[in-house]
Amino acid sequence: MRGSRAWAIGLLLVTLPLAACAKQTPEATGLPAETGPAGPGAGGLTRVDPASVPEADYARMVDAFYGGVTAMQVGDAERALQQLSQATGIVPGEPAAWADLALAEMRAGDLAAAAEPMAKARALAPESAAVTLMAGMLAQRNGDLTGGEALIREAIALEPEFWRARYALYDALKQSPEQDEAGRAEMRLQLTEIGAGQPDNLVPQLELAQLAVEDEDLAGLASALTALEGLAAGWDEPARAQLELARGLAVDTADPRERKVAVVTLRNLLLSGDGFREGIAALQSDFGDVVPPIERFLALETPSAEPAEAALDLRFEVEPIDAPGASWAKAAHLQADGPPSLLLGYADRLELRAAAGEPVLLAETPGGVGAAGVLPVDWDNDQRVDLVLAGEGGLRLYQQGEDGGFEDRSGASGLDGQVLVGNYTGAWAFDLDMEGDLDLLLGAAEGPPTLLRNNGDGSWTREDREAFGALNGLFDLVWADLDGDGDGDLGLVDAAGIWLARNDRALGYTLVALEAAPEASDAPLGAPTTPATVEPGRPPRIGLADVDRDGRLELTTSAGYGFELADGRSAEREPVAGAPDLDGDAFWADLDNNGALDLVGGGYVGLGGGPELVALADAPLGDLHAALDLDGDGWIDLVGEDATGRPSLWRNAGVAAGYGWQVLRPRAVTQGDQRNNSFGVGGEVEMRAGLLYQKLPIEGPVVHLGLGDRPGPSVLRIRWPNGSAQAEFDVAKEQVLVADQRLKGSCPWLFAWDGERMTFVTDVLWRSPLGLRINAQDTAGVVQTRDWVLVRGEQLQPKDGVYDLRVTAELWETHFFDEVKLLVADHPAGTLAWVDERFSFPPPPLAVQLTGPVAPVARALDREGRDISELLAQRDGIHFEGIGRGAYQGLAGDHWTTVELDPEQPLDGPEGPITLSEALSEGSLRLIAQGWIYPTDSSINVAISQGRIGAPSDLALEVMDASGAWRPLRAGLGFPAGKRKSLLIDLADAFDPDMPGPWRLRLRTSMEIYWDALQVARALPDDVTLVALAPDQAELRYRGFSVTNRIDGSAGVTQPEIPDYDRLLTTAPIWLDLEGFYTRFGDIRELLTETDDRYAILNAGDEMAFAFAAPEAPAEGWVRDFVFLSDGWVKDGDFNTSYSETLRPLPAHDKPEYTVPGASGPLAPLSEDPIYRRHPEDWQRWHTRYVSPRPNRDALIPSTD
Repeated sequence: MRGSRAWAIGLLLVTLPLAACAKQTPEATGLPAETGPAGPGAGGLTRVDPASVPEADYARMVDAFYGGVTAMQVGDAERALQQLSQATGIVPGEPAAWADLALAEMRAGDLAAAAEPMAKARALAPESAAVTLMAGMLAQRNGDLTGGEALIREAIALEPEFWRARYALYDALKQSPEQDEAGRAEMRLQLTEIGAGQPDNLVPQLELAQLAVEDEDLAGLASALTALEGLAAGWDEPARAQLELARGLAVDTADPRERKVAVVTLRNLLLSGDGFREGIAALQSDFGDVVPPIERFLALETPSAEPAEAALDLRFEVEPIDAPGASWAKAAHLQADGPPSLLLGYADRLELRAAAGEPVLLAETPGGVGAAGVLPVDWDNDQRVDLVLAGEGGLRLYQQGEDGGFEDRSGASGLDGQVLVGNYTGAWAFDLDMEGDLDLLLGAAEGPPTLLRNNGDGSWTREDREAFGALNGLFDLVWADLDGDGDGDLGLVDAAGIWLARNDRALGYTLVALEAAPEASDAPLGAPTTPATVEPGRPPRIGLADVDRDGRLELTTSAGYGFELADGRSAEREPVAGAPDLDGDAFWADLDNNGALDLVGGGYVGLGGGPELVALADAPLGDLHAALDLDGDGWIDLVGEDATGRPSLWRNAGVAAGYGWQVLRPRAVTQGDQRNNSFGVGGEVEMRAGLLYQKLPIEGPVVHLGLGDRPGPSVLRIRWPNGSAQAEFDVAKEQVLVADQRLKGSCPWLFAWDGERMTFVTDVLWRSPLGLRINAQDTAGVVQTRDWVLVRGEQLQPKDGVYDLRVTAELWETHFFDEVKLLVADHPAGTLAWVDERFSFPPPPLAVQLTGPVAPVARALDREGRDISELLAQRDGIHFEGIGRGAYQGLAGDHWTTVELDPEQPLDGPEGPITLSEALSEGSLRLIAQGWIYPTDSSINVAISQGRIGAPSDLALEVMDASGAWRPLRAGLGFPAGKRKSLLIDLADAFDPDMPGPWRLRLRTSMEIYWDALQVARALPDDVTLVALAPDQAELRYRGFSVTNRIDGSAGVTQPEIPDYDRLLTTAPIWLDLEGFYTRFGDIRELLTETDDRYAILNAGDEMAFAFAAPEAPAEGWVRDFVFLSDGWVKDGDFNTSYSETLRPLPAHDKPEYTVPGASGPLAPLSEDPIYRRHPEDWQRWHTRYVSPRPNRDALIPSTD
C-alpha cells in the first residue's frame, strides 16, 4: 500500500480526538489574508473580508460553490454554471468562485464567456498561482500561445514549487512547432525541478529519458534511467527487464534506433501502472486541463474536509426482545420503503416481527438455521425483498408476494434434492455473471461452497467454478469493487484464511490469498498461495469500508488475533497495532452521524472523527447481526444478542450535537431493463458535502450517511453494479434514487452541417461490435466492418466550399476507424436515394438504391388492432411506442405492426404513376420501414440465455393469403442498425397481383423496434453517379459529451436519444473508460486513407472533424445525396463484453472472431499483439495517449492542491 495510506491506518486506533470541525483560514492554507480593493478588471469588485460575510450568506456560499464544483466533477456543466454564477452573486469578492466559473465556461466550450469571470478572478487574486495558470490555459485555448506561456511563467514566479505550472510550461514548449536548443534546455530544466520537488514521481524522469534519447544525450539518459531504477520497487517484471535493457543501450556503442525503441517501450509499459497515473495526476488534470477546479476559497475561510468531532456522549439503550426460546435476532428491510422488520431464530422455526405487531411464523426450520443462514435478498428482481434460508435443515427459497406474505418456492427452483437437503452454515448473495440478478453462495462446515446461478425466471442452476471450488468451509463473504476497476470482487473467509476473488469479467474469478506482510507494498495480485492459518473456532469476520476516505473500499477483518485492513489492489493484509479483540460480527456504520464510519462489534464501539478511532466507554454489546435505523429517527440502532445470549435491541439515543444524516434508497428499473438488481446491491454511493467525502457500499435497500454539521450533501453519486454512474443534486432527506435508463453503448454519432448548424444524422459502425456476447457461452464474430449510412442532401450543405462532418464518441465505448470517405451520390430529380441500413445475416448490399417518391400505406394497425396510420405516414422523428416492453432492455415480447395496402393505389415514377399491383407485377414494390432499435447488450444477452424467456427474434415478414390465414414469407430480416435507420423490404412474391385488396402484411419481432414511418415506393434502376471523396482535413480532438433529449427530459425511453451538438453536457469523463493507448490528438488523415489495420482509436469524449472539398454542383435535372463510408469496429465497456476492461486485443480484419472460440485467454503484452507487431511505429507516432478509468472513478475525491 502507499506510504501515506499506511501512515493513516497506523494511526487508526490512537485515542487522541481531533477538533475536525475547524475551518481552514487563509493563513492556515498559506494564502494571503489581505482584503483591499482588487486591481483593474474586477469591475469595481473588492476582495471580500471574511469577517464581513454574515453566517447565513456564508452557508449559502458554501452550498452554491461546492454545488458548482462537484457538478463540474461529475459532468453536469449546466448545473455547474448555474451554481457558480449564484456563488459569485452571493459573495462577489471571492476569487475562487470567479475562477471556477471561468473553468466551467471553458469546459462547456464557451471560451468567450470565460473571459470576464477569469479577468475578475485575476483582478481579485493577482497573487494566486492557480488562478494565473488557469488564465494561461484560457489564453492558450483562445490561440494566444505567447500570452498563455507568459501567464504560465508568471504562475511559476508566484509559486516556484507549483509543479503543475512547471509541467504546463514543459508541455507548452513541447508542443511548440519551433523548438530550438534553448527551448529544449528549458524543458529539461522544468522537468529537473519537478523531479527534485517530487522525487517519488516517475513522470519527470520518464520525460527526461525521452528528451535525452531524442537528443542523443547519453549522460542525461543514464541519469534519468538511474533515477527510474530508484522508483522501480513496485514494477512488474516486464517493466524491470525493459529498464535494464534501456540502461544497457545508454552507451555510445549501441544502435541509436534500438535505444530509442527501448525507451519508448519502457514508457509504454509504465504508462499503464499506478505509479505513472498517480504521478501525472499530480501534474496535469484530466484530459489536459492542467488545473482542476479550485476547491478551497482564496479569501473566505474554507470549510474543513474532516468529519465533525466524534460524539463521545453517544449512548445506547438496551431493550431485550420478548421472544422466549429465540436463540438469535437480526433485522432487515423486508419492505423496501418501510421500516425494518425483526427476524427471530428458534431451534425449529423462523419468525418475523414487523415494527409494530405480533410475531408471524415465516418457516418451520427442522434442524435450525443460524443468523448467517437467513439472507434477505430480492432474488426475483421485483423490488420486494425475499428470503433465503440455508442451515442444517437444507435450503429454502421464500418469495415475497404483493401482500407482504412469503411463499416457499423451493419446489419450483429446478434444484435437485441433494442441494435442497444439504447442510449449510450460511448464505451470501452476489452477481456471479454481472448480468443483473443476484446469485447465491452457500457455505458448508467442510468442503467447497455450493454456487447457485439465478436464471432470472424463478429457476436456479448449480454451477462449478474453479475459484470457488478451492475454498474449504466458507465462513463469511462481502461483495464490492475491491480493486477499483468497476466490477464486483469478493472478499471471503474460509477455514484456511482470508481470500480475494478478483473479478476478471469474462475470464471468471481469480482466487488470491490476502497475505499478511510486514512491509507495505503495491505488489500486483499474484497467483493463489496459502494464507495465514485461521484459529479453529475463531474465524475472522470480514467487513467493508472506505476507512481512510480515499475512495477505495477496504476489506476489514477481525478475530481474536487482531484487526487488519486490505484492499484489492495488493495481495496483502495490513495489521493495525493495538486493535481490540473483535470476535463475532463487526459492522461499520456512522453511529453518531458525524460523517465518519464507526466500528462496532464484540462489545467495542470505536468512533471515527479523524485519522483514528476513539473508543467509546460503557458500550455493553453482545453478538451483533444488524446495524440499521429501526425507528426512522436518523440514528443507527443495533440488533443481536446480549452477553447472556438473549435477543436484544440497542436503541441509539443520539448525541447532543444533533448531527444530520442522509438516507438514500437506490432503485433500479426492473421491468424493461434489468441491467441491475433491484436495489443496486454491490454498487457504491459517494457523497460530497463541501470538502467532506464518503464512499459506502450498497448492501441493501437503504444506505445511511452521516452529515455531521453539514446541512446536506453537495452531490450524491451512485455507481450501479453494472458500472454506470449517476449523480444527484438537491436530494431530499430520504431520497429514492431511480436508475437512469439510457444506453451505455450504441456506436459513434454522425453530425453534418445543414447550412445553419451541426445536426445529428445517425449512428455509424453499428455492424461491427467487438466481443459482444450473444449468450452465456458464445461471442459474436464480426462479419462486416464496412458501413454505409445515407446523409440526405438537406442534411449536408457546403460551407465555404467544403462539406463539414463530425463523428463523436460519447458512450461507454472505444472506436477503431480504419477508413473514412464521403460518397457523393448524384441522381435524377424526382428519385429518392436509399441505403438499406439494417443489421442482418447476411448483411444487405452496400449500395445506393433508387425509388420513386414514397407514399403512405393505406392503413397501419398495432397488434391490438388500433389504427396508427397517421403516426406512421411520414418520417418525423415521432415513433410508435405501444409495443409493450418485456422483462429486459431490448426485449418487447412478441409484437407486430400490420400494414394494409390498396392494390390500386398509385405510385409515382419517372414515366408517370403506376398502381401497387403493377409494381408488384414488375417486381419493383418496396416497403420502406424507418425507425430505430433499443438494443440489448452483452450482459442482457447472457441473462436472457440463462432462463426460459427466449432470445429476441429479429424481423419477420408475414402476409395474409386469399383465405385470410397468415403465413410466413421471409424470416431473418434483421433490425434497424441504430437510430434513424431505413430498411428496404422487397415485397416480390408477397401477393398475387390479381388478389383483391386490401393486401395485408405484418412485420413481426420480439425486439424493441420502434417505427417512425412505414411507406411504399417503386424501385427504379440505379442511375446513380458515385464519387468517393477522401477527407482534406481529418482532425482528432477532445470535445466532451452532448446534451441529448433524454438527458434533457424531453423524451421517454422508447424514443431515441438525439444529441444536440450545440449544447455540451460536460467535458468531464462520464464513463469508466476502457484502458489503453489511444490516438493522440491532431491530424489523422494518414490512418484513414485505406482499410489496412492502421486505424484511429477514439475514446469517449473524442471527436473526429472532417472537411471534404465539395465538387461542382450536380448537373441540371439531378439532385445530390451522400453516403458516409466508414470501416472499423466498436467495443463497449459492458462487463460481459470480451476484454471490456481494456481496448485490447487490437482488432484485425483477418481475425473476425476477436476471441478464441469457447474461451477468452489472458491478454499478452502489447509488444506481442499481432497488429502492434505489424505497425510498431504507430505506437511511437500515433497511439501515444494513455487513457484509464481513474478520472471518472476518482472524480469526487477532493483535490489536495
